[in-house]
Parts: sequence; C-alpha cells; structure tokens
Amino acid sequence: MFAEIYPEDKYFIVKSLQASKQIVGMTGDGINDSPALKQAEVGIAVSNATDVAKAAASVVLTVEGLAGIVELVRIGRSTFQRIVTWILNKIVKTFEIAVFVTLAFLISALLWHNPIYAVSALDVTLFLFLIDFVTISLSTDNAKGSPTPEKWDVPKLVKLGVGLGVFTVARCSGYYSSPWTTST
Repeated sequence: MFAEIYPEDKYFIVKSLQASKQIVGMTGDGINDSPALKQAEVGIAVSNATDVAKAAASVVLTVEGLAGIVELVRIGRSTFQRIVTWILNKIVKTFEIAVFVTLAFLISALLWHNPIYAVSALDVTLFLFLIDFVTISLSTDNAKGSPTPEKWDVPKLVKLGVGLGVFTVARCSGYYSSPWTTST
C-alpha cells in the first residue's frame, strides 16, 4: 500500500505491479491520479473525485468512504460466477443439439439406411427458446462469489462444457434408443 507519492510514481508503481503479474486496484480523487486509475485493472474514483478522475476510473464510488469497495468486489465476483454459468449453459446446449441431431441422423442412415430425424425444426426452435428462458433466469440466481480473485480459464471451461455435453447427448440417445434398435 502506497500513500502520498508523486503522480508519475503512482503510474510506475501500477505498471511495475502489473509486470509482476499482480492484479492492481487503485483509488484516487484528483487529476494527477488519472493515468494510474486508467492503467490499473480496477481504477476506483472516490465519490468526491474530480471529473477527470471519474472519467479515467472503471468504477466511481457513490458513497462516502471506502466501504463501497467491499460491496463492489462481492457483486463483481458473483457476476463472474453468473457469466461462467451462462457460458457453460451455452456450450452444453449447443453441443447437445448439434451433436445429438447429427449422430441420430448419421447412425440411423448408416446402420439402417433409414435416417431418423430425431428433432424437427420446430423442436429445435422450441428448444432454443427454452434455453433462452433458462439463461434469463441465471440473472436472478443466488450466485456466490469466490473468496479469492479468479481468472478466466477458457480451455477448462470448454472441456467442462464438452464433457457435460457428451453426458447430455448420451442421455438423449437413451431416450431415443428404441427407434434406433428397430428398423422399419
């Protein structure tokens, strides 16, 4: 924690911490804080800050004091969890509908020379609307934020989504196993 330092030093401190892979948050209220507020991952202008500092910051506190920062972090972390849940939902459902329909058609066409259209165009449309209703409900869930800062791990997210997608495709295949085992 640094206090009462020159404006240019604030900017260099933020850059140095970022160079060592640290996530940097900075509070400020004056014009001289603007470059460092802009550079930091989380630039926080206090409620009585100048317009320049507010414009450079990513967050402006609306209450006196620094107690609003705790609420800011809590809301940010729960929003992150909601976004992760939304992304997983989209990956799983997209994988499920694309792979299941394709596999149902290919397996039935190759094995029995009688392609099964397991899901009609109307079914796909209704399915997509249902997914959207689930997605809308995610905005009101009680997501709990992580106690520590998190970073995006896209490969892990995709692997988890595809893994869950494989499970749901297997489940859907079980529902449609009887048409596949009998040929007409």
